[in-house]
Amino acid sequence: MAGVFTQQEVGSDAAVAADDLVAAADDSLSALRSVAIGLADLVVDAAELDERADAIARREREVAEAEQALEWRAFVLEHEQRIVEERAREIEEKAGRMHWRWLLRAWRWRPPIATRSFRVCEFLFVPTPGGYALLEQEGVALRPGAILTGLTGSDAQFQVTKIAQWDFDGRWCAYVQQTSQPNEERGIDGID
Repeated sequence: MAGVFTQQEVGSDAAVAADDLVAAADDSLSALRSVAIGLADLVVDAAELDERADAIARREREVAEAEQALEWRAFVLEHEQRIVEERAREIEEKAGRMHWRWLLRAWRWRPPIATRSFRVCEFLFVPTPGGYALLEQEGVALRPGAILTGLTGSDAQFQVTKIAQWDFDGRWCAYVQQTSQPNEERGIDGID
């Protein structure tokens, strides 16, 4: 009987060992399944992190492009500001000069001189062979009937027929007519 117990004991030990082995295998499979689920979760997390990294990289490129656009706009604005400042300076200079111009014009448009019929005329309206010419003069006091020579670069004489004020700027103009021809058009020694 002792041999029977030994076989049964051996069979029962083997069964217990097999059960332990099966239990250990089940535990290992369960652990592997847990690890596999954990790895699957890590793969999903890694994919999400890759998507986030791509989104961050896109956003960084957009921010870099926006920074470049802002730098360009700042450069353009600085340039335009310099232009505006230069234009303002030119306007201030012009305004400073305009003050004196206005004063000079106001002085030129002074009331006519009350003595006799003389007027200070700024322009002479002169007939020429090619039409009429407007000659600008300064400080020439004339009266109707005055005789002028050398206006057109020749010896011709001109008589002041009229002195009038111009409507558009108030300056005085003397209108003249030719009274004699220059020596070149006359006969020898100026005799007809």
